Amino acid sequence: MAHTNFHNLQKKFWGFITPLLKPFLKPFISKFDGRRGWFAGRYINMDRYDSSVDNGCYIFGSFRNRLAFEYEIPLTNHCNLNCQTCTAFSPIAEKSFLSMEIFCRDVTRMAELYGSENIWLRMVGGEPLLHPQITQMIHLSRKLLPHALISITTNGLLARNMNENFYTVAKNNNIVILNSPYPPINADDIITFLRNLGINAFKTVENFSTRKIPLDIEGTQNAKISFARCTYRCNFIVDGMISRCFYPGVIIHFNKYFKKDLKTTDKDSIDIHKHTAKDIKEFLELPMDFCRYCKNDIYEYSEWKQSSKQISEWT
Repeated sequence: MAHTNFHNLQKKFWGFITPLLKPFLKPFISKFDGRRGWFAGRYINMDRYDSSVDNGCYIFGSFRNRLAFEYEIPLTNHCNLNCQTCTAFSPIAEKSFLSMEIFCRDVTRMAELYGSENIWLRMVGGEPLLHPQITQMIHLSRKLLPHALISITTNGLLARNMNENFYTVAKNNNIVILNSPYPPINADDIITFLRNLGINAFKTVENFSTRKIPLDIEGTQNAKISFARCTYRCNFIVDGMISRCFYPGVIIHFNKYFKKDLKTTDKDSIDIHKHTAKDIKEFLELPMDFCRYCKNDIYEYSEWKQSSKQISEWT
């Protein structure tokens, strides 16, 4: 309780002082660079980053609380690591790549809606480094979002084996590469390798643990309660539809592989091309129908394992 009270006071303090400091700091932080100098790993301390909790790990309190908007776009559904309980269902998803046309259309629209200042675009997967056009996507996203934080979340298996142009474009466009430290991979070595090339690179979390949020196949959970206690609020975009959670966008893989019928409705996602920024923000604050499938009062932790593709991994 004491820690919570201190954290709340800390947030209020930085919430008051940050607007006063911003005009003086803007020349230094308008373009994030975590590779060198006083700001190395501090402005956004990705070495302590955890998207599921707000633990005050960012300089000036919580960086995410000061974002105008953040969103994720999955570039692939499949992956090259096959992790048990993968929330993207990558071990059971068919191989597919997001088209350059859809990526361009959706990022362009988000830039129209929210601009580029204080925006965080995360390219995720599956495994995004598998995408054959990822270099072009980096270049395009920076062109459309000149002032945004743009990151790629990867397991790191391919991080040492990309072509020369990828590293050059990632460096020149100030891209952040977030390495998830899965046990089969030495994340520290990969981060050192990338930083030696002049690329921003950090771990997504300091210490990895497998976390399972069981699905309720029958959909008997209270959607409002599940939504209220949810820590996974990702603003996930799939083919022009944005949801506050990744599940509505990827449940198709679970349904197809296990022959189930967990349904999505028009209360789970909203079309970014047909609504205003205000409409979208208001929609994303509302409980989703899909929350009735989520037993997020039960988190199950275990050691990392490869998936055996059994339904029990997700239920």
